[in-house]
Amino acid sequence: MTPDDVRDASRWLAEAIRSRPDADLSVPAGPVDWSCRQTLDHVLDDLLAYALQLGGAGTAWAQRDYLPLVAADGGFDVMRVDPGVGVDGIADTLVAAGAVMAAAVAVAPPTARARHPRGLADAAGWAAMAVIETVVHGWDVLNGLDGAPPALPENLAAGVLARLFPDVAPPAPGEAGATLVWATGRGELPGQARRTSWNWDANVR
Repeated sequence: MTPDDVRDASRWLAEAIRSRPDADLSVPAGPVDWSCRQTLDHVLDDLLAYALQLGGAGTAWAQRDYLPLVAADGGFDVMRVDPGVGVDGIADTLVAAGAVMAAAVAVAPPTARARHPRGLADAAGWAAMAVIETVVHGWDVLNGLDGAPPALPENLAAGVLARLFPDVAPPAPGEAGATLVWATGRGELPGQARRTSWNWDANVR
């Protein structure tokens, strides 16, 4: 996947959040155990952490493990949005974080490799991981806010499935979003058992 895909994913989520200015971000985010605000913080943190990890692809540390960054308060995420700001601040920060990650993908050489817990990935793999974190957790947030599952961008979902889910058959036209929701254990897919466990494969192939 490409830098444009990363930018498109962050803009898609930012615009969706911005269009709900009175959203109560304290409500649960769909099927995950976080609130919508915590989930958006997690997306932001992933975008920035992935950019750092890919930027460190030439180092021995990044090729064997995550760079040794930890949250100052012992929490899960290192970066989060100021809790005093509303949806506009969150949306703008998501766009900015997506741009940083896209830039990291754009400047990474073809030989760049960096470790994620789900594989040793090249720049395209890191782009795909940034996109899946953004759109799937975006699905969680919008599901939590609206009480109904949103449609995912078809082109982004298709790219993620092709790069990160070699065990999933290519979806039929128009079915990539629903297939990605199913592949990540969030929904049903006709003719397929619901997934109770899943993982993606970020390794270069």
